Amino acid sequence: MKEGYLQLKISELNDRINEINQKFSFENKKIELLESMLENFNEGRSKSFYCIATALLPIEDIEKALKESVKRIQDEKIDEKDLKTKSIILKEKLTKLAKDKYLDLKLKRK
Repeated sequence: MKEGYLQLKISELNDRINEINQKFSFENKKIELLESMLENFNEGRSKSFYCIATALLPIEDIEKALKESVKRIQDEKIDEKDLKTKSIILKEKLTKLAKDKYLDLKLKRK
């Protein structure tokens, strides 16, 4: 009786550990995406916007916005050092994806 109970509890703990590991993986992916946006698209005034977008949007949407932005930057031959233009492009993509989900990415201050 005790062995069966212990095996059940061990199994439950292993399941819980797997759930936690999945959540860590999910959050680490969001951190990577945020770091990428801050490193490659932050002109000095977009940190809050990118943090809000990362918190509210699904990972797939953020990845899609980044891919589309990079493609547009390459297609339009925008200089890699032109952070202002790159930031505008990415913000447009993220804002559009957020609006499709009825989200507002603007920080509301009181």
